[in-house]
Order: sequence, then structure tokens, then C-alpha cells
Amino acid sequence: MAKIKSSARINNTGSIYIEPPPVDPTIYDDPVALRTDWKPLNYDSATFCTYRLIRVNSDSLSLQANTAQV
Repeated sequence: MAKIKSSARINNTGSIYIEPPPVDPTIYDDPVALRTDWKPLNYDSATFCTYRLIRVNSDSLSLQANTAQV
């Protein structure tokens, strides 16, 4: 029987979690992105969008709570 490598796992609540593909921080050309850990802190977190990344202007972004869900 062949083993299939999968990123799917069962979390503490019994739900199936599919791990997202790894992030390549070199595409951002940003020293902070290179020092950032891109793995989720918790695999049992919300399954809906709790925050949105909003472009404020051409030089900055803002992380804002999604008040429709929170």
C-alpha cells in the first residue's frame, strides 16, 4: 500500500484542517517578512475570516477586525 503525503490533519475539535502551502517570504523583499514566522499559532482557531488586510495607501496596509463576524 502506498503512503500519500497530505497536509490534512484532524484538530482537537475533530474537524479536518488542511494546512496551507508554506509562504516564501523572499517574494516580499522585506527584512521583517524574512524574520516573521509564517506558521499558524493555533490550528483550532476560527474557520471564518476575523480580520481583513486593507490597503490604506500605496505605502501602507492596515489589519482591521471583520466586525460582521467577530
